[in-house]
Amino acid sequence: MPPIQTQFPKRINIQTQSGCNSKCVFCPSPQVTGKIPMGRMDWDLFKKIVDECARHEMERINPYSQNEPLLDKEIAKRVAYIKDKCGERVTALIVSNGSLLTEKVMNDFIDVGLDRLKISLQGLTRATYQSVMVNLKHDQVYANVAQAIQILKRRNARKPRLSVSTVTTAFNEREIRQWKRYWHRKGIRATAAPCENRGGNIAPDEQLYPYGLVANIGCKRPRTEAVVVYNGDVVLCCVDWWRTVRLGNLREQSLEEIWNGAEVTGIRRAHAQGDVALLPEICRNCRISDLAARQHIRLRGLHQRFIAFLRRRGADFRDDDT
Repeated sequence: MPPIQTQFPKRINIQTQSGCNSKCVFCPSPQVTGKIPMGRMDWDLFKKIVDECARHEMERINPYSQNEPLLDKEIAKRVAYIKDKCGERVTALIVSNGSLLTEKVMNDFIDVGLDRLKISLQGLTRATYQSVMVNLKHDQVYANVAQAIQILKRRNARKPRLSVSTVTTAFNEREIRQWKRYWHRKGIRATAAPCENRGGNIAPDEQLYPYGLVANIGCKRPRTEAVVVYNGDVVLCCVDWWRTVRLGNLREQSLEEIWNGAEVTGIRRAHAQGDVALLPEICRNCRISDLAARQHIRLRGLHQRFIAFLRRRGADFRDDDT
């Protein structure tokens, strides 16, 4: 197992502006909107964070967290600052729902040197997509991605590396193989990940977790990834939407000080040792779908489906007996 403690995070998520324009069924954003403080990160704070990151060895800086990053009208300028300070040794990644990916935004990302752009697309057909990404328009988003592909080709641009991703649920699992083929034919990498309950912030739902959930003990996030919200608060994890574990604030401390603090070090050790009693509530409640990310491929998926079916049937019988 990798060491539980490093001097500095390998990755950092920076929420430059809170909020999202979508209401995805697997995301807590609709629940917290209007119930927690929200706002936009000022440039002095953003520069302070990036400047510190530039002094350390890092893999990736993500100018987004728990939000739709393209709502920030200055997101391309923020990427430009990251690349200016960190150069090619650090990857700048943005994950977006693609609804605001206009021609101008895509050209701006090419101009400033964004390394990677990943679009979250929850379904191939219009019906599936709309059932998950409730208030976005399938045709418009797919058109935006198609336009982005053409812009990259027209400008002969190698960056940003464009990819698409989905979360495997009962809504879309029967389409995933076809969905992947669709994008592979266009030369775009397509990946699927298991759904999770976002630290217990999403209620049990057979449409989201058709094969049940398993505890996410031993999670690597607290030892690899720092998460900063718009006001400088460093929270434990990217799924801590309610900001229940606040580790410090970057207006008052350095990221290195917070990263090596006693509280988060104890949480890492508890994960490594599997000591659930010493974990905060959000970690104790965190569950991930008992379904492999590549469940839809060949015999591995069939075997896992069968095992999950037996587990669920066993649970049903136990419930009937009580």
